[in-house]
Amino acid sequence: MRYDFWNNPLVVSAVRLRYRRSSPGMTAALYLTVLLCVGAGLSYYQDHYAFPFPVMYLVVILGVQFVLSAALAMTTVATSINGEVIQRTLDFQRIVSLPPREILLGKMLGEPASSYLLSMATLPLAVLCWHWGAASLVTIGLLYVNLVTATLMCAAIGLLHPLVPPSDKSATNAKGSGSAAQVLVAMAFFFGLQAMIVQGRAILENSLAGALLGAFTPVAAMWGLLEGSAWQATVPFWSVHLPSLLVAPVLQLAVTACIVTGMSRKLSNPLNPPLTKPLVYALTASIDLFAAGLLYSSWKEGLGFSRATAAFFAAHLVTALLLASLVTPSREVLMTWLWRLRGRAGMLRDGVWLDRSPNLLVLVVLAVIGPLVYFVGFVAPVVAAGSVQLDGGPPRDIVPPLATATVLLLSLGTLLQCVAALVRRGATLAFICLLVVLFCAPPMAAGLIETMQPLADVAQRTSLVELIVGLTPPVHFVGWIAAVEHVPLLRLDALARTLPAMLACYAALFVFCVFILSRWLAERRAVVAGKLAHMNVSGRPNDASKTSARATATEPTGA
Repeated sequence: MRYDFWNNPLVVSAVRLRYRRSSPGMTAALYLTVLLCVGAGLSYYQDHYAFPFPVMYLVVILGVQFVLSAALAMTTVATSINGEVIQRTLDFQRIVSLPPREILLGKMLGEPASSYLLSMATLPLAVLCWHWGAASLVTIGLLYVNLVTATLMCAAIGLLHPLVPPSDKSATNAKGSGSAAQVLVAMAFFFGLQAMIVQGRAILENSLAGALLGAFTPVAAMWGLLEGSAWQATVPFWSVHLPSLLVAPVLQLAVTACIVTGMSRKLSNPLNPPLTKPLVYALTASIDLFAAGLLYSSWKEGLGFSRATAAFFAAHLVTALLLASLVTPSREVLMTWLWRLRGRAGMLRDGVWLDRSPNLLVLVVLAVIGPLVYFVGFVAPVVAAGSVQLDGGPPRDIVPPLATATVLLLSLGTLLQCVAALVRRGATLAFICLLVVLFCAPPMAAGLIETMQPLADVAQRTSLVELIVGLTPPVHFVGWIAAVEHVPLLRLDALARTLPAMLACYAALFVFCVFILSRWLAERRAVVAGKLAHMNVSGRPNDASKTSARATATEPTGA
């Protein structure tokens, strides 16, 4: 991939089309005038807030620019990709000499060109704030590095699209609904970001929430700048406090690289899974190590061992399910695997390492990665610290969350594969609906039983409600993490009584899904084998070559 992005034809065409009838300099001048008016207002009312005017002005400039650049980048790229897919012009870009990564890079840099130009327009004001002593030149430079990487990450998020054009009948409606959905998602995201900024002090006082906020956003650094220095906003890893100014750009570029890699594979062939299986394993281990480092620092600050363990396995479960969904093949992809990839690799290598195969062995590998990282990244440093204080002994602290995360990962991952294989369209929506039913039906049933009057025995009704509510996995993780003793249904003894029933139910779900998936694959294999036999083609390429060689050897020679 070449790095002369200014010669990328998509960047050049996007800039020419966007500024054909307008001047970017005029827009930047108007934006700079608005920021100067904001600065004049802050200077006039500087007696009404406790922060120095130069620092407050710099934080306002950067905060507005972060939100504006991210919103413009995400919405413009998403709208462009959606329009290209609907109008079916993206296929013409695939056949040009540009590789998929350069096509996506052109979208990320060309469509949101206005966000980059507006960011450049704020540089004179940032230099003026530096002259007034708001922050050092290095700090302001790193804040602008955060601005660039955050804008690139949001532009990469705008690239996310299934790249499947709608039918002709719904093309017009799909264009409007897609744009509206993207605007609603962007509005919800940025209103939530504003709410976090307003409650930033309370969030940053929480070690886990503050670390996550500082690791992926510049909010922690800007709050630190208001309170004296942007370098006091840190992200703790195994009690080593790394500055958020240095950590956030690295993680934002890592997210951008993962999204570009996945969309490049989809752009090359829409049937390819977004990520390869080795990359999913590496990402799962990396995210688990990240969680282990944060939780070890929280444990050093007073978080209980059992609560940290439950939080780790909850994070591992969510991460593994999300990443497993990116390698779970759909119905059409499974059919291509049965046709094109039959007999080309062993079942173990095919299931663990290669694309388009069912995700059963992937789930097993992910279920092993979590405990390994937990013992290496969390338990080993805790033991090495020499001050281990387990709440109820290792079995009580470790085994229930570990067993719950493993069983849920296997059962829900296999359920996702079954839904993807059996449902032709809307498999993701169907799986989400099933999750809602599995997680919400037991509490609703318990609420109905609680309000029923015929059950006169209070103890019997309480035990029945406790059993039904205990069938919901989030209840167990909330009880383990929050350690709420004043809520009877979330007490540790109540959770311990209902845990075997919940694990048994989800183990039965896993067995049922494996059975259904095996039957479906066996039927499709039989259909494929029948068609190959009808065409006089062997099922395995090696067998076909051997049969051809044997036929050639036994063919009689002519005179």
